[in-house]
Amino acid sequence: PLVYCVTSVMVNRSCPVHLDAHRRPQWLDLLVMVGEYEEVDMVLPSLGLRLCYSPGSVVAMSGQLMQHGVGSIKGNQGVVSFYMRDNVHKHANVVRCDPMDIRRVPGFP
Repeated sequence: PLVYCVTSVMVNRSCPVHLDAHRRPQWLDLLVMVGEYEEVDMVLPSLGLRLCYSPGSVVAMSGQLMQHGVGSIKGNQGVVSFYMRDNVHKHANVVRCDPMDIRRVPGFP
């Protein structure tokens, strides 16, 4: 079983810089790149980063906290995206997790 309640597949799709809605900031999205395509970058402007988005890459990030985008693609690229939606959890009566607080970890100073 997965903790993610939504899976989507995007094929040969670039996207402008954006934030993802309907999520919690403490939830991490998981993006898995597949296919045969020339290198493309994922941009994270708030961090000043460009990540090499090559086949086989896996990115875990908070899509609600970090702006992100992907440029144009040459070849056949697929992204399998796993994420959670607050409305699905509410409908299924799943208790929402709180943000991690390192002070609450037993044995941590």
